[in-house]
Amino acid sequence: MIKCPLVQNQKIKEIECLENIDIADGMIKETSLPDRFKVEDWREICLNCPNHRED
Repeated sequence: MIKCPLVQNQKIKEIECLENIDIADGMIKETSLPDRFKVEDWREICLNCPNHRED
């Protein structure tokens, strides 16, 4: 489980984090982002998150 700043640092599954990273990086279409993660400036928050992986 990973703390996610998109949902007030609640813990989310690692696969959800990885999917959000791929969406933020443009590898998956933005419409795939689940509603609960759609906050203002979500992409910037995700890209600057310490959990964001550049692998």
